[in-house]
Amino acid sequence: AGASARPAATRAAAGRAGAAVRGTVHLAEAAAGRNGVLFIIARPQGTVGGPPLAVLRIAEPSFPLDFEIGPDNVMVPSMKFEGALTLTARLDSDGNAITRDPSDPSATAPDAVVPGTLGVELMLQ
Repeated sequence: AGASARPAATRAAAGRAGAAVRGTVHLAEAAAGRNGVLFIIARPQGTVGGPPLAVLRIAEPSFPLDFEIGPDNVMVPSMKFEGALTLTARLDSDGNAITRDPSDPSATAPDAVVPGTLGVELMLQ
């Protein structure tokens, strides 16, 4: 049984091509009453700057909010939604993804995710 379990774990670690990442975004009590546009952003793990791999933009979000980000949200069509990804969320007060107010509640998933990951929890603080 041990030998057959190992390939399943390897497949899970590599992700499932074409699969989305699903989870829930929560708003911390300290940030209650804040509004704006919610951006959920996926970047290849280890990258800083440049265009994100995928972005989900949700106007007037209500929390807790269930989300799904995947291949349909990729910014550059030639890029693939695959590999280890860093997932972040930001409740942007002015709705402009380019400007970043340091007081906007944000969160980063503590661990990298891969396509097919379910149950990601992000707490905006």
